[in-house]
Amino acid sequence: MTIEIRYFSKTGNTAAVAKLIGDQLGITAKPISEPLPAHVDLLLYGGGGVYMTRPNKDALNYVKSLDPKQVGKVSLFGTAGSQMSGEHKLAELLEQQGIPREEPSLFLHGMMPNKPDFNDKQQQQIHDYAAGFTTAVH
Repeated sequence: MTIEIRYFSKTGNTAAVAKLIGDQLGITAKPISEPLPAHVDLLLYGGGGVYMTRPNKDALNYVKSLDPKQVGKVSLFGTAGSQMSGEHKLAELLEQQGIPREEPSLFLHGMMPNKPDFNDKQQQQIHDYAAGFTTAVH
């Protein structure tokens, strides 16, 4: 199974989560500026934070650019300073693109910009999220 990790990160927090997930799975997490290979069975996508109640436009545009012939499924993760999450909007766009979601998803709340200092609970959540894909990688 081909798995790739891509992320959009305005303040570095989602990038830090992506790196931890990648380290656990032995996959290099890359920013959305890095093209995907010809086919990906599963894309772990970090859509970044929420700004003015919506995910960042670059994060949204990336999902809009995904081709269902190239990407089999997508699992979403991200960070936000508030309790709001961009998950619903990103999931809605995936559905419009005809790309199924893979569970679980992971959204960490209460993050301060440019301070990816994860508490014990958040570290465990990141670990558990990545562990859900371990058998698919190995």
